[in-house]
Amino acid sequence: MRCIFPYVVLLTQPVEKGGYLMGQAGKPQLAQQWLWFLIGLASALWIAQPYSWRQLDHPITLVVATMMVTISESWPIELGRGHISLSSAGYVSALWVAGLTGALAAIVAGMLLSWLVRGVEGLRSLATIALLALTLKIAAPVFHEWPREPVLGVVLFAVVFIAINHLGVNIYYFLREDRVSLADIWLSLGWDGLGWFLGLPLAAIFILLDRAYHAWWVALLGIAVYASVTLLLTFYYQSRTAHVASRRTAAAAESITAAVDKEVLVGRVRDAFQGVLGFTIFVLYLREAGTGLLRRALAVYPDEAMPYPEVFSPASTGLTAWAVATRLPEFIDDSRRLPSANPATEDGHPVRSGFILPLVTDRETVGIIVLGYDYPHGYKATDFETAKVLAHHTAMAYRKWSFQEEALLLARVDPLLPSVYNFRYFREVVAWRMAHWPDRPMALAVLDLDGFKAVNDRYGHLVGDRVLQQFADLIQSTLRERDLFARYGGDEFVVLLDNVEENGAVRAVERMQAVVARHHWEELPQGLGASAGFALWPQDGDTADSLLNTADLRMYGDKEARKQGPMVPFG
Repeated sequence: MRCIFPYVVLLTQPVEKGGYLMGQAGKPQLAQQWLWFLIGLASALWIAQPYSWRQLDHPITLVVATMMVTISESWPIELGRGHISLSSAGYVSALWVAGLTGALAAIVAGMLLSWLVRGVEGLRSLATIALLALTLKIAAPVFHEWPREPVLGVVLFAVVFIAINHLGVNIYYFLREDRVSLADIWLSLGWDGLGWFLGLPLAAIFILLDRAYHAWWVALLGIAVYASVTLLLTFYYQSRTAHVASRRTAAAAESITAAVDKEVLVGRVRDAFQGVLGFTIFVLYLREAGTGLLRRALAVYPDEAMPYPEVFSPASTGLTAWAVATRLPEFIDDSRRLPSANPATEDGHPVRSGFILPLVTDRETVGIIVLGYDYPHGYKATDFETAKVLAHHTAMAYRKWSFQEEALLLARVDPLLPSVYNFRYFREVVAWRMAHWPDRPMALAVLDLDGFKAVNDRYGHLVGDRVLQQFADLIQSTLRERDLFARYGGDEFVVLLDNVEENGAVRAVERMQAVVARHHWEELPQGLGASAGFALWPQDGDTADSLLNTADLRMYGDKEARKQGPMVPFG
């Protein structure tokens, strides 16, 4: 929450994490109407019982109180959903010395002056003053009911003030975001208590000095004490927040870097950004090996109508395409003020505030992250720096995983035919298959491309290499996904036919031979055939070598038989 002391919540910033009290439908227009209602109610209450501004007869107190509010609201302590300040020391002092009208004057004047530093946020800034005025108007009678017990009166005033303030703000966020974070509520209450604990002594010091001396230098002394405490509190909170944020970021980055595979990496990237920054929308694209396309690996979206495509098109327009093209991250504070960030018309929850983070390593884009909230002003500049750090670690981790996968693939495939596994990997799979599924049948087949030596001798090795690739493609077109195809050596290939008996193995081998016999070889005037043999597990051998030897012998037997005629069927 965003707040002035004692945790007076400004109706601006978004978010957070934690348990949620869920509503039916977040409707920003209802939230805007609530702000107008607060402005109207506060105006009506103050107009109904007007106070003469001529009663402002404590100029020193009013000046000091106004300066306290101005200083606090100009440089507050930023929290997840807003900020905390010590401005209550100002308007409590004014309430005690100058009465209700003086307190209102200090609030209004101090807030208006703080806008010169922090800027104006339109309706929300007006609603902030209205909520303060409304809370002050309702809580002040509680303070005045205890003239002989001022400490008790101030405590009760604080309780009522906090309750009304939190109620107004939580209703606003519930209407706008369809949820209220329980974690934020408890955090705000804790900071409220700390704020009152620090603010009341400051108000008491100034009041005692003012009543004892009635001199202008008391104002300077009061401001000095107030500024010192405010500075120390701000320094402590910022240091503590920076330390906690650094630890969170370091832990998240370490978690991302330690991911061992793509699925784990994707999950840890999502958790890292959620835990450190938070979001309602998160989309991760990663470069696909082989095609080089940026394919969607993960998407978190408020409903099922996903507007983000499966594959990111390089021909896209807008800020995301610009970020990918330039490899530069983008910070969106309010997309409504940035035409290039306007979402597609079908996007029911557009990113109003967030980041576009290209994942770049060695000037190469390996992915992109789009995350944010569907409302504006969700992040600070420091969050952008944190996001870039996490994005860099994500890019490095994915690049490392890609290199590992590429190295592993190169160790498994044939150097001449990248679409075919090598024999070493084939033996490893067969051995694993025998050890883990000893009761599941299979067959090992050996195939040889008939007449390939003559092709090499007559047309050259380049043509021979292309013929081998076509042969491999033909065989693979007849196999199932669970079968395994590898190059044995030269023009010989091996196939693991999973979960087949003898009849299934015969049909599979005949399909391979038939597709080769029917194929038209563009660079050859004549057709080619394939000799084949297979061995069954466990009938024909109890090891991979014994099965392959049996299949090899049967393949040579088939080759001899096929010499009697090129179309002799297998078996």
